[in-house]
Amino acid sequence: AVVFVLLAAICFATGSLWGMSAVMAPIVFPLGAAIGANPLLIMAAVISGGAFGSHACFYTDATLLSSQSAGIDNMEHAVSQLPYVDRMAHLGIHGIGSSKRSDFQDARAYGATILSARQIRAMGAQKVLEQLPQGGRYYVTIDIDAFDYSIAGGTGSPMLGGLLYDEAVDLLEGIAQLGEVICVDLVEVSPPYDDAAGTTCYLAARILADFLGFITKERERRGER
Repeated sequence: AVVFVLLAAICFATGSLWGMSAVMAPIVFPLGAAIGANPLLIMAAVISGGAFGSHACFYTDATLLSSQSAGIDNMEHAVSQLPYVDRMAHLGIHGIGSSKRSDFQDARAYGATILSARQIRAMGAQKVLEQLPQGGRYYVTIDIDAFDYSIAGGTGSPMLGGLLYDEAVDLLEGIAQLGEVICVDLVEVSPPYDDAAGTTCYLAARILADFLGFITKERERRGER
């Protein structure tokens, strides 16, 4: 804990990650060995402490590169890393993955809503939407492998039993009506794995077009630009 806090503070002050970690490692490893500390824990403290301090700093090289790439200033990037997410919802879980039972328990203990594709199908879109925060600001990220293999084979881990197009569209339309959608992204589409008709790519484009249409329609209804 001491090593983590010390590295975090130094890296925040200097704006350096690997430089300070490289300097501190030869110092703290012998000290840890002298008191019988686990070397793996020391390494973890050095790396995680340095990363924490570096990313929290608003003038580090990582912040500068990230903010310039995104076209924003350093402070905007630094503020974006503050813990402002209230709740998360994972909709459409299905198939075989690497998550353990404890991962689901930890997520639910944090307050996350987790519903499988089968649960969503049994509940219906309206019941699912009632479990989401009402009137909030929403960041929506869509993983294409949440969809069923029959319509989304062009991804790295296609699975049977996923969401179908109409089910996803009903959910997205409802989310647009719940509150303000501030951002949306869609990930995991892999055109080389897609079929000859480009079904997955078409699905991805259609889902985004539909969702943007729902968002625009709601903003017009509320008198927003």
